[in-house]
Amino acid sequence: KFDLLTHGGALSGRRLLEVGPGNGLFLWWAQHRGCEVLGIEPSPEFCNVLEAAGLPYLRGVLTDVRPETHGLFDVIYMSHVLEHFYDPNEALQHCRLLLKESGILAVEVPNILKPFRSLDRYFLRYVHPSSFSPRTLQAMFDKHGFRPFHRDEGGTDWRSPQHLFVIAEKHNEVPGQPVFVPGEADRVIQAFQDYRRTW
Repeated sequence: KFDLLTHGGALSGRRLLEVGPGNGLFLWWAQHRGCEVLGIEPSPEFCNVLEAAGLPYLRGVLTDVRPETHGLFDVIYMSHVLEHFYDPNEALQHCRLLLKESGILAVEVPNILKPFRSLDRYFLRYVHPSSFSPRTLQAMFDKHGFRPFHRDEGGTDWRSPQHLFVIAEKHNEVPGQPVFVPGEADRVIQAFQDYRRTW
């Protein structure tokens, strides 16, 4: 993932914001690769871990990071965070606000078309109010002026989680078109029905 993030040049010396760094592993590696890093983390327990590791962080949510206070970033990284937002549009708008021109946004989320384990007791969890397929995530990025240059839709092994990992570059144009993708809801329902039969 670090190698993929070097699209705009080496990471060394660049500013990286991780949204929801958890135990700080990615943040630690980014710092040791020469990035100036900052994490924004809502969990008090994880904040204690970040503090013990000596990693720069703020306790709070994404909108607590402000360009006038914290500056602009070259890279924003969100791993299994966007699906926790009740309003992912607001999250992507704010990411755009925090990124420099041609800044990089990297997002990893569960792939709704590739369920894992029990749909009712595991995959469709209440803590994930937003779900994405490759086409709907692409539409979200298009809407907010991000142009993907890398997309991984996960493998084909249904016995392990298959995630979407997309890296996109901020562009000047913000089309703002609707996110609705015709036929995608039917496609998701069909994927669930097929999966239930397999499961």
